[in-house]
Amino acid sequence: MAVRRRIPLSEDQFLLAEVAQLYYVRDLTQEQIAQRIGTSRSNISRMLKEARKQGMVEIRIHSPLRTVPGLQEELVSRLGLWECLVLAVPDRNSRIVEATDTVTQVAALAARYLQENIAEGTTVGLGWGRSVHRVVHNRFFREKRGVTVVQLMGSIGGSIPEFDGIP
Repeated sequence: MAVRRRIPLSEDQFLLAEVAQLYYVRDLTQEQIAQRIGTSRSNISRMLKEARKQGMVEIRIHSPLRTVPGLQEELVSRLGLWECLVLAVPDRNSRIVEATDTVTQVAALAARYLQENIAEGTTVGLGWGRSVHRVVHNRFFREKRGVTVVQLMGSIGGSIPEFDGIP
């Protein structure tokens, strides 16, 4: 059985931990910390990056738009897809309360995907329905230059924007 030797912590590591504590826990600004310990704000920024690099700081984001990478990869593989997104079921034990319905979350995920993947000069074909309406009107979806949107199906009357493709 190998015995692991403990490597003593250096004064630099104590300082990194203190800076991280002041910034992330006590919510002081980088400028306030710099004044407090007698260094520059840019040095504090470098120290915070180093604290993350050394594993002293971990950042966890609890997004309501979590996906299921394993299932996505399986669907891509089995169905021969180029790419696939699967919205995760909300974690019931999470402190984040899901305040939006599933259709709104799917629309946000789809809008974010389209925004990141539609190149300028592309033609996009859209069907009609509530989900498409929510995707197009989602805050992640912004107008892009040179993108043409065409209607793939006819309309049902023109008076209900959630169902009708005609604005």
